[in-house]
Amino acid sequence: MKLIEFTVREDFGRDYYFFFFKTKKYTLIQGSLGWYDYPSWPYCQINMGMGRIFSILIQVYKFGFDLEFCGRTFNLNYLQELQEDESNWTQSWWLRSYNTRT
Repeated sequence: MKLIEFTVREDFGRDYYFFFFKTKKYTLIQGSLGWYDYPSWPYCQINMGMGRIFSILIQVYKFGFDLEFCGRTFNLNYLQELQEDESNWTQSWWLRSYNTRT
């Protein structure tokens, strides 16, 4: 268990993530602030349930804010894991198609 963690990630903008009382699966309070490369329509989204007690998401123009209480921990490596799985699948597909031709 980690008491406080702070992470920065860049993907179509810069995101700042913070976690308070983080375990492997759940976090007491987690949130993110972001300034994105592309603007968006303003919106506010409020959620309860589905792996969290309460969550609020606000985005205005290029600024985004997310705050979640007692929810599942954000998986920040999801895109990297997805790219690795995709490259492994592409390599295995190429080898299978090459082996059937010979």
